[in-house]
Amino acid sequence: MAKGEEIQRFGVSFESDLIAEFDKEIAAAGYSCRSEALRDLARLWIAERRLRRGEGAAVAALAFIYSHEQRDVTRRLNQLGHQFYQEVVTSIHIHLDEERCLEVLILRGRAQEIQRLADRLSAIKGVEQGRVCLIGLPAGGAYEYGAQKRNKSRSAGAGQARKCKGRSNR
Repeated sequence: MAKGEEIQRFGVSFESDLIAEFDKEIAAAGYSCRSEALRDLARLWIAERRLRRGEGAAVAALAFIYSHEQRDVTRRLNQLGHQFYQEVVTSIHIHLDEERCLEVLILRGRAQEIQRLADRLSAIKGVEQGRVCLIGLPAGGAYEYGAQKRNKSRSAGAGQARKCKGRSNR
């Protein structure tokens, strides 16, 4: 909640068993009051609804297992990564055995584009399985990813990186 933001109060009815279980869970999670937990639940519900509609900004982890022995799989994965270069923040590559690799991509951008990348990646022959964990971001934040904001933040970020003390960019 932003400082100075207006708070509205309302009544909520719960069955006795449900409120007892809710109180137990919010205490275990470390909430100081029901209101905090209900606000988090409301934010989560709204973000998930926006994701289902393919709206808004999101961050994601996309994990997949593939066989590098499959003909052209590495080349096709690389091409796809370059097609979605604005969404891919970084990646982690782990060798699982002599033939299979685990790759995890950290992504940010429009939820619709992230899901499109996940779908296209899963369809590549040689990708055995994959899963995306997509997290919707609140509307109107600095992380909204339109082409103009993305390009401005990248050029600004590059300039800021040169100003860091004690770090080399080479």
